Amino acid sequence: ELQDVISNLPLFPYMDITVAPLCRHPSSIHEDDR
Repeated sequence: ELQDVISNLPLFPYMDITVAPLCRHPSSIHEDDR
């Protein structure tokens, strides 16, 4: 859903977008991930 919203922006072809997780996934087995 987020990809659809971002890809419809007029300047999307010129944008360099990085999406970072805000929190750790509950089922993650790694201790050092977000």
